[in-house]
Amino acid sequence: AASGGAVEASVEAPAAAAVLSEELAKAIGLSAEASAEILRLLPEPVGQPSITVTARPAALRPEGKRRLVEQHLGEAWSEFRRLGFEGWSADDDEALLQVLQRAAEGNNSQPLNLAQLRGLLGESGTLAGAHEARGVHVRYSLLRGLNSLITADVLPFVDVRRLWEAALGRLLLACRRFLLPELRDSSLRDVVARATAAGEEALHLDRGAALQCREASRRDLAGEAMIFGQAARQAAKWPSKVLRSQAPPFRVRYRDEPGQDSGGVYRDFLDTVADELMSPQLPLLVPTPNQTDDAGEDRDAFLLNPALDVSPGSPGRRMLHFLGQLMGVCLRRGDVLPLCLSRAVWKALLGEELGLEDLSSFDLGAAKMVQRLSSRPSEGGGGSGDDAEAFAAALQGLRFVSRDSAGQERELIDRGRGMAVTAERAPQFSKLMLEMRLHEARQQLEHLRMGLATVVSLDCLALWTWRYLEERVCGIATVDVGLLRKYARYDGIPSDAPEVRFLWETLQEMSQSDLRLFLHFVWGRSRLPPNGSPKWAEGFKIISQNSPTDPDHWLPTAHTCFFQLDLPAYSSKEICRQRILFAIHNC
Repeated sequence: AASGGAVEASVEAPAAAAVLSEELAKAIGLSAEASAEILRLLPEPVGQPSITVTARPAALRPEGKRRLVEQHLGEAWSEFRRLGFEGWSADDDEALLQVLQRAAEGNNSQPLNLAQLRGLLGESGTLAGAHEARGVHVRYSLLRGLNSLITADVLPFVDVRRLWEAALGRLLLACRRFLLPELRDSSLRDVVARATAAGEEALHLDRGAALQCREASRRDLAGEAMIFGQAARQAAKWPSKVLRSQAPPFRVRYRDEPGQDSGGVYRDFLDTVADELMSPQLPLLVPTPNQTDDAGEDRDAFLLNPALDVSPGSPGRRMLHFLGQLMGVCLRRGDVLPLCLSRAVWKALLGEELGLEDLSSFDLGAAKMVQRLSSRPSEGGGGSGDDAEAFAAALQGLRFVSRDSAGQERELIDRGRGMAVTAERAPQFSKLMLEMRLHEARQQLEHLRMGLATVVSLDCLALWTWRYLEERVCGIATVDVGLLRKYARYDGIPSDAPEVRFLWETLQEMSQSDLRLFLHFVWGRSRLPPNGSPKWAEGFKIISQNSPTDPDHWLPTAHTCFFQLDLPAYSSKEICRQRILFAIHNC
């Protein structure tokens, strides 16, 4: 075999399968776990105790080896491909990585077997209501094989600081959503392990000043009254190493409030400043236009304020720097700063390219305008007269200016205010408007990044997705039905009532997008607070709805102020599912 000659042997079928599976693994980079999964899916050999295999190991190319496996392990290979590839979406992979992240947080560094994965999937035994445990384990084995390949054959040959500059680096970036926690987080774990600083500073804060600012509906432009502004002013005098501590980096003390900060006051401080940052009292963030217009995605999200003054010595620069530092503290220690920022902010922090889809996520109206003007309607019969009329109407009074998320009018080209947008130049206007809107807060973002970099090297985040960065700073963005159920409280209805069971089974099978709509329906927000957060207050209340007629004809009712759902006594799971889906999509 080593010399390239043919080797012919008669072997038992299982042994031949093992040889072929090993060849497959070498050919296409599958892990040993993936090969083992193929073997597990083999049917029992019937009437053929042995097969003859002729192989030329030195001559077979990967495609030839794959065909060899398909011929001799046809059924098992087809089943493996079905379980590991078919029906897997980006959301499904994200949900799987969430499961693996929980296992990693439990200090489980060993590969998970099928029984362990089944235990992590919970009562339903499925992932995202679509993939059973066996399929999840096959996908997991594939991801492990890919991660082993990347570790051995890709990472040694790329510079993580300049991944966009090389083809191999760009390919690696495209694979970020497939990276397992042990590979993705390795750089940050190494940095945190070397941390030696201990928290030696204290913040001395005045709640009264912040309360007066709120009650007067005053904006704290100087960063002196609100808790966050007070903290940013004091922290600006500290050496940055203070915030690179494994212990709480600082203690929090409030004026005229005796007591010792053993961690609870510190966590409350993070919740407080997150609320302040998303309030009108601080100028760092602005609501997304989608929030203002109640349209599209990110209706409860915020953007960096493109009108914020970040000149040297300005309060805006100081506060953005501190916000970046707090984000870094959360990354190092696992603390949670429960902000709700648009995905465009997280992508920009990681240096990801932004496009029309990202504009749509925070300003649907602007995205539709960009798309409408990006190309002229066909004049040779390909487009309707209505299209041409709508296009002409969109150009009426239009100049080469556009408003950003802070309402500022910006010229897109020199002397743009005096230049009309013609049909010929509409695509140019569309392109310039898109570029301006996606990067409207470039200066503010840079100071946020600078603050973050004083606590965590940005190189550590090179392999992260924007969703994972958001989760590490703000808590889990994925709606965890198990966590929601943990905080459920029942009033006038038993927890084991049939309609309650129908509700939880329906939620368990929902997609993440529908779960976010359900949360918005019952609570007016799209994410759950972290486990143990005081934001849970009285929990998720489920009340029996007294329907005057047949309950199957009634929709559930929600009271967002109280995080309460009035649930009719539906007669079946299917009726419950239909009524809930209708309510969250239409009410």
